[in-house]
Amino acid sequence: MPLTQVSSRAIEDTLRYVLGASGSDHYTFTGKGLTGAVNDPTLTLSRGHTYIFENRNSNGAHPFYIKTSIANGGTNDAYNTGVTNNGGAGGTEIVFTVPHDAPDLLYYQCSSHINMAGQLKIAGGGVADGSITEDKLADDAVTSDKIAANPVLTGTSGIKVPVGNTSERVNTQGMVRFNSTTGLLEYYDGTSYKGLDISPTVSSVNTNNFESSALPTNIVITGSNFSSSVTVKFTGTDGTAISSPSVTRDSATQITAQIPNTVTSVNEPYEIQVTNTSTGFSGILENAFNIDAAPVFGVASGSLGTLGSLGAGSSLTAVTATDDEGDTVTFSVTAGSLPSGITLNSNGTFSGTASQVSSTTTSTFSVTASDGTNTSVRQYTITVNPVYVQLTLGSGTWTPPSGVNSAEILIVGGGASGSRSPNVSGGGGGAGGILHNSNHTFSATEKSNGIAYVVGAGGLGVGMGSGNGYDGGYRNGEDTTFALSTGTLVAKGGGGGAGYGGNSPHLSGFGQAYYGASQGGSGGGGAFTHYTGASSNQTTYSGWTAYGNAGGDGHSDYTGGGGGGAGGAGGDAGGSNAGGAGGAGQLFSSFTAYGENGYFGGGGAGGAQGSTEPQGGIGGGGNGGYGDGTTQRSGGDAINGTGGGGGGVKNIGYNTYTYRSGNGGAGIILIKY
Repeated sequence: MPLTQVSSRAIEDTLRYVLGASGSDHYTFTGKGLTGAVNDPTLTLSRGHTYIFENRNSNGAHPFYIKTSIANGGTNDAYNTGVTNNGGAGGTEIVFTVPHDAPDLLYYQCSSHINMAGQLKIAGGGVADGSITEDKLADDAVTSDKIAANPVLTGTSGIKVPVGNTSERVNTQGMVRFNSTTGLLEYYDGTSYKGLDISPTVSSVNTNNFESSALPTNIVITGSNFSSSVTVKFTGTDGTAISSPSVTRDSATQITAQIPNTVTSVNEPYEIQVTNTSTGFSGILENAFNIDAAPVFGVASGSLGTLGSLGAGSSLTAVTATDDEGDTVTFSVTAGSLPSGITLNSNGTFSGTASQVSSTTTSTFSVTASDGTNTSVRQYTITVNPVYVQLTLGSGTWTPPSGVNSAEILIVGGGASGSRSPNVSGGGGGAGGILHNSNHTFSATEKSNGIAYVVGAGGLGVGMGSGNGYDGGYRNGEDTTFALSTGTLVAKGGGGGAGYGGNSPHLSGFGQAYYGASQGGSGGGGAFTHYTGASSNQTTYSGWTAYGNAGGDGHSDYTGGGGGGAGGAGGDAGGSNAGGAGGAGQLFSSFTAYGENGYFGGGGAGGAQGSTEPQGGIGGGGNGGYGDGTTQRSGGDAINGTGGGGGGVKNIGYNTYTYRSGNGGAGIILIKY
């Protein structure tokens, strides 16, 4: 049916309500006497008046029926007297002119959804149709001389006064009306509305939540003007009034009434109506109580805390909730996911250990609190920061994550290569220098601007050359730097091992300067004619512990000394078959997942003649190259990320160029929150 236009002459007797829907559970009404869109309100209609229900639900949804009962749903019990287009769906108007003989209570209901329903209370006797005509209401038809000063009303039916709810009051002095909210006659004295009779009032109850399993139970009602005989009713959202089977008047201001087990959570909240039986006057408390109220969270939505990788879940804020009925509340994750390794216990606490993450990770999840009957849901987050940050070969800027104020930091320079010499064993490469701080506090500048860094490479081992007797020399490791706001820290690259030199020519790029062992974070090992290993030149810094040691000495029998390590000096050569061992690296127990089982800065071993392989220092140092003319090995490469030194090598004979010295290991920067 197309939307109907109502003439201006009918405005006084016509009310319009606009219908929407809240899902399939409620009609929403907007119109006179209602504040905003109200779900399934109880409406009071006056006999003889016309009401338009404009169904604006789209696509023909939610057919609207006026009915004598809603118990059976569907189209049953339709009340069609005075109704035009009863059952009109979305996009139509249902017009209801209330007959004078209409029952005192009707209902509205969606024929498709039984819960979309409410009450229509029918009030007033009105004036019979046709009893008042236009000529009887013509201008000047009623004058003051036609109205007696003291009229006498006769008859037995009574006189009808205006009817409306509390929100429909008009504040005009002398106004008399029937308040459909309170059920009382009232008048306006120029300041406020006052009752024409003494009626009870209901102000409060002793509790507003009851567990259904505890019913029947008593409720204590507080108010005023309770007569010696009273009745109590509980009315739910469906409009059904349930009488209390047991009522005790404790005093004029207190009543104890039993809530029967027919009061269910389906129709909460319930209003309480107290009626004085002697007068029939009533008082009502709306939204007085609920049945089986849902748990109420005690922790606001949002972050429950921040963990580092391997952090304990027990340090997180526990989820809490209260239940008005006193039931035990349990918690579970019902959407999203917790960080890996973390578990939510049923009591709201967290346990487990956060798994390691490579970058800051925030998990969003929903927690459902249940009292066994009702539930509440709230969304939370937990952030996990990486405990370990590994900065490897190259350069960049690292910024501490939000919430991280301090950390343990390890800075390792690149290790040097060993030395290559013909017919003489080269010295082992020295390890990169190391700087360590167990608890560095980040400055505001470091947290806002980040920290620039460079991780140094290890020195490349030296290979063969053409021509008789060429020396190869060594390559030092590169520095690793960490630019704090107070100054740049430098973990020095390792120093290269010594070569022979003598009278032999050198390869391009390797002059006489490359024959002697080189200083570095740890010094290179010595060799024949350049016996003495080099010392460490690692700089020390306030608040930081520096590590670096000297290389071992070479031997006159052509064997090379071991390169210095972060934890100890390189070993001295012991003869033609005993190249010096690489100096031991330093153990850092916080970083056992890195380096060589937590060791860093092992020195490279010196080269040797014979069949025994000289050993590089623990912490990534390369083994020494060796040979006896039959069996020959190149110098061993250091482990990258340890700053270890490469092994030295001996090439048997001046015309043998097959074997190279070992590569130094790249440096590293490790950060633990």
